[in-house]
Amino acid sequence: MEQAESAVNLKAMPGDLARRFWPGPLTVLLPAINLAARAVNSRGLAAIRIDANPVARHLARLAGGVLTASSANISGKPPAASVAALDPQFLRRLEKLGDMALVLPACAPWCEPAGGLPSTIVEVLPKTNDNGLRVLRAGAISRAALNAAGHAIRD
Repeated sequence: MEQAESAVNLKAMPGDLARRFWPGPLTVLLPAINLAARAVNSRGLAAIRIDANPVARHLARLAGGVLTASSANISGKPPAASVAALDPQFLRRLEKLGDMALVLPACAPWCEPAGGLPSTIVEVLPKTNDNGLRVLRAGAISRAALNAAGHAIRD
């Protein structure tokens, strides 16, 4: 959480959202504080989540800050379920980034994605009295689970 606080304004997120769904497959768009311009959208927001994968969390601790990573797919296309299944077009785009991009080779199970649904991406809607959220990508955490946690889902 300390690393996340250094990157985005966590106060803009209903506190129960983090307590209930982090670490886990919920990505939240929040106002960026201290991130590279490439990690921030045109409205000043950045997508952040605290991963449940112990290797990802350990890498973030070793790096001393937040890690940026993609969903291993081009927006709108399905995410890869293994390193071998990465889209060649996606890999070419990473290659253009030079040494900033890292793709782990096929290896031990710890470096393969867990598979299943991708993270759910939500945007916190400001100035709502009902913990309003907009679901930007449906994923592992259902709208029903977000509703059950007290969040009104807006389209």
